Amino acid sequence: MRPVFRNSGNLRLHVLLVFALWFSGCNNSCFTFTSNSSTGAINISVNDPQPACAKATGVVRLVLQRVSSCSSCPGSSRFQHVIVSIRGIDVHESSTADDDSPDWQELAPQLAKQPLQVDLVRNTAAQETRESLGIMAALPAGTYGQIRIRFEANPLATEDRDLNENACGNAGPNCVVMPDGTATPLLFAAASAVLHITAERISGGSLLVVPDMESNLVVEVKPVWTLSASANNFGLHPVLIATAWLEPVAHDESPPQAGVL
Repeated sequence: MRPVFRNSGNLRLHVLLVFALWFSGCNNSCFTFTSNSSTGAINISVNDPQPACAKATGVVRLVLQRVSSCSSCPGSSRFQHVIVSIRGIDVHESSTADDDSPDWQELAPQLAKQPLQVDLVRNTAAQETRESLGIMAALPAGTYGQIRIRFEANPLATEDRDLNENACGNAGPNCVVMPDGTATPLLFAAASAVLHITAERISGGSLLVVPDMESNLVVEVKPVWTLSASANNFGLHPVLIATAWLEPVAHDESPPQAGVL
């Protein structure tokens, strides 16, 4: 097919048609345009197969929003620190995708070999509310409906992973530190060492990654007590819930510094 458009004085129509066909070319056909300046003709040729169209990307920087320690809790049950080891952070376009679904986008594949240990609690006024995780990732522009945080299971597989300095000491890769300095293991069952942040816990219901724009992906992970019962007694155990949102990066905002919080 070789339609030829002669110069009829309506150059604007030609330009609009060229742009319309260019956008459609990423889906099914490859359009090539040539122009003859002497006659004003624009030739359009259509070729198959489908071209490889590069998808625009945006950049996200991972930021942790710390929560305040419980000031109204009794001193004996007040968290000083809640330390977790993260071995992966991923996003998915679907809010209903499960762990076996394809197309999860890894934001920090390096964490599989070197988990990142972070403290979720801000227990003093002098401590910063936010901390950069030192991770930047390029993502295909679009809408994402779910975030997945993968924690290191207990005990740490030291033969193929490295925590550098373990803030939990002998308590394992995840722990709760009480006011007296005692570190108690924070245990994840094999099936629950993954925290899904779905649409109802994402501000606006989804994350919109805009082409050629930098954004902070802010994640707040909050420890809460949950009541459990056994045959002979009841117990309180910490459970993690999370929320997330995207914020545009200010032009004067300094780049993230890599490192362990």
